[in-house]
Amino acid sequence: MANGVYIAVSGAQAELRRLDVVSNNLANNNTPGFKKDRVNFKETLANAFLDDSKQDKRFVEVAGTHTDMAPGPLRETGNPLDLALLGDGFFKVQTPRGQRLTRGGTFMQNTQGQLVTTEGNLLLGMNDEPITIPPNVAS
Repeated sequence: MANGVYIAVSGAQAELRRLDVVSNNLANNNTPGFKKDRVNFKETLANAFLDDSKQDKRFVEVAGTHTDMAPGPLRETGNPLDLALLGDGFFKVQTPRGQRLTRGGTFMQNTQGQLVTTEGNLLLGMNDEPITIPPNVAS
């Protein structure tokens, strides 16, 4: 009988992890470029000799999570500097902790005319150089 409790607890722990992931997905639903995560489960077969029945027991556990890279909907923002990616790819930005990849395409110009994220991180071009809009170009 105690084995049934262990099986139920394994399922409850896996479901709690799934709810954490779903909660994060919902919290970031309106974040530009956000990609939702999905939980992968696996069944573990245990030859449990914890009781006299000596029967195999099946437990569930989280095998990991993966990011769903399916494209999201495009929407007009009204900002001529905002960008969107169709298909695979990422924007490369320079952060205080080094280069990072993002799919968020909300950009603006800093005082030097460089494209930056809302956090002020520089958008990098093909040669890892900041992308600068010349002053004589109208948006």
